[in-house]
This record gives sequence, structure tokens and C-alpha cells, in this order.
Amino acid sequence: MAKVVRARGLPFSATKRQIAEFFRDSELKDDIENSVHIDIDQTGRPSGVGFIHLADEDSYQAALQMDKQNLGKRYIDVFPSNITAFKRSVQQSQANDCRVPSNVVRLRGLPFDTTDDQIREFFSFCNVVEMRIPRSSWSQCKGHGFVVLNSKEDTKKALELHMQCIGDRYIEIFTSSMEEMNDDSNLGADRYKPKIRDDKKRGKPYERPPPARGDMSRRKPIHRAVSGIQAVRSSCSSSDSWTEESHAGSSCRIPLSWVLTIGNAESTLRAIL
Repeated sequence: MAKVVRARGLPFSATKRQIAEFFRDSELKDDIENSVHIDIDQTGRPSGVGFIHLADEDSYQAALQMDKQNLGKRYIDVFPSNITAFKRSVQQSQANDCRVPSNVVRLRGLPFDTTDDQIREFFSFCNVVEMRIPRSSWSQCKGHGFVVLNSKEDTKKALELHMQCIGDRYIEIFTSSMEEMNDDSNLGADRYKPKIRDDKKRGKPYERPPPARGDMSRRKPIHRAVSGIQAVRSSCSSSDSWTEESHAGSSCRIPLSWVLTIGNAESTLRAIL
């Protein structure tokens, strides 16, 4: 009976040889090319899932023991699978790979002083069709770029240069697409474009209308506690009688219906708060 495991969480840049090295304690059913499969999604990129066809039960159990172990900086989930899922993934990946005929790779980690000639020399054994290396206004490399290659074979050779160095820095290489390359170019043009505020969507503070005041004669009583004093204001109307009150040399007119109650006082005073 065929023994197959499914690995999830693989780095997108992982190669079949790196996956085989990860399961080095297990014996493969055939050579690396036929025993290790990397699933390809609808965009033509690795999905992070792989299948490994193993030789016997001991290899199968050893592969399952690699669950939650690290491949690079990522830990890998390992699950039992079967040959049917292996073949189905191979067929689907081939269909997805043909649907997206893109020979674009993305570079990350380029030195800021990288020149186009250095990149062409880096890919000297591949047929480079086009390069797009975003640069600042003073011609300094922004650290990433895209390279369009002539064929699938050239793309595979380019991916094998993953983690190789240009100068003193190692370069990460990933599969990409024309759409991603064009989107990055458009984003680079608009990245520092100032945003224009649309005042029609939201009025300025001084354009906001004042709050409605309502009819003051119909307002409900207001209860306030100030320094232990509870003031009760009853609703008043134009028919209320008024009186003169003086306090500390000043006087004011207040309605008789306004009453101030002091918690422990022996008398009731008329005043206004």
C-alpha cells in the first residue's frame, strides 16, 4: 500500500530538494522529482502544501514524526494522506501551471547600490527578457525588483539561485506574475502622491449647524449637586412672579418658583445658580 504524507506551511520558495532534505530520515518511493510534489494554486504560485510519496511503513512513521518541526523559519504541519490526493494535486497543479504562463520572478533583499549589470550577471545563465528594478529619485535601488525570463526552464534555473549573494547580501527569489509586477510599478508611482481630502463627504467644523435649542419653557426640571447643595429648578412660564434678591452688595431678579434647598439648613433661600 502506498504511503503518502501531506506537508502544510512550506515556505513559498522551498524546492523539492529542500523538502526531501527535511524528510531525510524517510526513504522516498522514487527519485525526488517523482516522489515530492509541490502544490500550485490558481495564480501559478506554490500554495505552501506538498505531498511526499514514501517507500515503506517505517519511512511513513518517521515522516509523521516531523510534524511541527522547522523548515527554515517556518514550522511544518505533517498529516497522513493517500496516493489519490497526491495524483489529484499533481493534475490540478499542472492545469494551474498551464493556465498562468508567467515567467516572472521577484527579487527581495537587493543592495541599495545594485546596478542592472550586476543583476544581468547574477542571471547570466538565463535568458533575461526584461528587468524592473524600482529606484528612488536619486537612482538608489529600493531593495526589490522583478525579472522576466524567456521560458519555464529559465525560471526554474533562476529559482535555484534563491539565497545566493549579490555583493554582501543574499537574495530571496520567488515566483511572481506580470500582474504583480505591473501593480508594483503603479504603486511605486503613486506611493508618495499626497492624498486630497474630499470636503464634500464631511463638512468642516465651522460648517456644522448649531444644535437645536428647543422650547426653554417646556424643559424638564434640572437637578444639580454643587458643594453639598441640591438645586431644584422647576419649569417656569411667563406667568411666574418675580422678586428682587440681594447678596453681597449685588441684586438680581429671579422667579419665585426657583427654590434652592440646602441639605442640613434650617431655612430655604431664594437664589439662582
